Amino acid sequence: MSYRLLCKKGLTPDPAQGPTLPSETACIIFRAAEAYLNYIEADYELNGTISGKSMEYWQALRNRAGMNTDINKTISATDLNQEIDWGRYSGNDLVSPTLYNIRRERRIELTAEGFRWNDLKRWRSLDKVQNFHTEGINLWDETYKRYTEPANGLEIIALYPQGESSANVSSPADGKYLLPYRINANNIAFNGYTWNQHKYLEPIAFDHFRLTTATEGSSDYSSSTIYQNPGWKIEIGSLPEGD
Repeated sequence: MSYRLLCKKGLTPDPAQGPTLPSETACIIFRAAEAYLNYIEADYELNGTISGKSMEYWQALRNRAGMNTDINKTISATDLNQEIDWGRYSGNDLVSPTLYNIRRERRIELTAEGFRWNDLKRWRSLDKVQNFHTEGINLWDETYKRYTEPANGLEIIALYPQGESSANVSSPADGKYLLPYRINANNIAFNGYTWNQHKYLEPIAFDHFRLTTATEGSSDYSSSTIYQNPGWKIEIGSLPEGD
């Protein structure tokens, strides 16, 4: 793949465009697109509608990308049931097609810069991560034959589904897609990933409580003038409740 087709927003794997060399990448100081998207989202969340200013900003983003600037056309064509995206939820509730399109615009514009994680936490979209399995290739429809019945005299590779001795693939009973973490029952993700809601917040460091007790040097950390975030302990190296 040509490096020219890769993300250019401050990122490049091309050694010929290193930090001290002429480059096509930008040194991002201020993101006008991020400011536009922040405004659009906040405006809609506050007022429940896309104002003229928000529409102006949104169309400017689309115009720069060479896309159709008829935002309402995109919104009316959106079927949330077909969108496989945690961002269509706030907690366990589906958002409106309009709000989802604002979030999708953020995803397109900002994912490569590491914004997606913060967005999903901010929207509480990770509530939907319950026993989530990472899927690989469609193994059990046809692809398994490439291993068990290889062409051109290639070596046969035996496939042992999960549950059998020397298992090396997930069971077809778990679906046609390979589940790479559901092969060995000892794998920590064997039953899928489940989000711990206490991880929406970061713990306040132990030293903050140690330095703010009512009596200097006291070990009564409950007398501190600050309090710990829900689900976290006032202990060094502790995990959140549920982990």
